[in-house]
Amino acid sequence: MRRRGRRPWGTALSRLSPSPPEPETEDPLSFLKFESHKLRGSGTSFGYPEISRVAGEMEDYLEESGCDGAVLGRLIDALRVAATGDDDLRSRSGDKAVK
Repeated sequence: MRRRGRRPWGTALSRLSPSPPEPETEDPLSFLKFESHKLRGSGTSFGYPEISRVAGEMEDYLEESGCDGAVLGRLIDALRVAATGDDDLRSRSGDKAVK
């Protein structure tokens, strides 16, 4: 059951945008691993299982040394769909692989 009201995921998801990291920030893959781990746990804690599931897929993919931009883009889009409920985003991105 999806909870109604303000969704706390906007800030975290905006940090996952595909823009390049600032020069003084950590390694981008380490950053994505850490953020996906936090989203996985937060999704579980706050009752958003779909966010937790997709963030877990991203975390697992990155732990397995995954760094394919297309795969990461699909996972980020899937997180946005899970957080916003905007199923149109999935059809616009052509995302068929991420459930």
